[in-house]
Amino acid sequence: MRIRNVLCTSLALCSLLAIAESRSDSALSIYQNSSAEIRIEQISSQISKQFAGTGSNVATSENIVRTQVMDAIEHAYQPQTFEKHILHAIDETLNWRERRKILQWLDTPLGRKASLAEAVAFMNASRNGIQSTIDSAKGLASASKSALVDVVELAAMESALQLDITVYQTSVSAFATNAPNSKSFNNDYKVFHTATDSRREEIAMLNKNYSRSLLAQAYADFSKPEVKALISFWGSPTGTRYSVALRRGIKDAFTEANQTFNDDVKNIVGTSVVASAG
Repeated sequence: MRIRNVLCTSLALCSLLAIAESRSDSALSIYQNSSAEIRIEQISSQISKQFAGTGSNVATSENIVRTQVMDAIEHAYQPQTFEKHILHAIDETLNWRERRKILQWLDTPLGRKASLAEAVAFMNASRNGIQSTIDSAKGLASASKSALVDVVELAAMESALQLDITVYQTSVSAFATNAPNSKSFNNDYKVFHTATDSRREEIAMLNKNYSRSLLAQAYADFSKPEVKALISFWGSPTGTRYSVALRRGIKDAFTEANQTFNDDVKNIVGTSVVASAG
């Protein structure tokens, strides 16, 4: 009887491990086959780019601190942190049927085409900047195509997701820019995040234009039936829940990364020549 109980327990444990592995595998497949992975890989480089653009004509001692802060950005906002939280959010938000449905969609010719087009659009936008992306998207689509793109953007909550990222990146770069000049621990990341978040509505309109421009560029060569199919996917309950999972995962990743960055920068500034000079 005891041997049988041990065997049953072992089999049950193996079954649970198999289910857990299957869940993680499917979440990873969704992540790797969508454009989310490309978006995440741009985050640390974009923060670094914003930070680097604010540091001309600084003292040598401050330049050393800035280099250390740049390293801290790369360490805190590494893609692995975001991947971990997004996979967890996908697992927790979507059941196995929904995960399978998303994988099936991503494996269709249109799903693969859309993911590739979105990834290319993200990379170009990261290189060229927000205003340039908006300007280059003007006149890309007819009025009817623009309306369809607008619906896709709404269904996928693209503006909301990009707005969250923009707010976080802006507050991080503001904190990083101020850090080399700090002579105390009074400059906390939360202060900059609160200040940036208070301007969310002000940022939202520009950000909405940016999100729609991204999609307009990505879908510029798509036919009307293809865009309607995209609307059908993103507007479905499964597509909506997938959008929710992405936002949740990215938010949780930023929470962890921001804390890591805050701690790293406090340590850098606290032990720097700049700080001791105060």
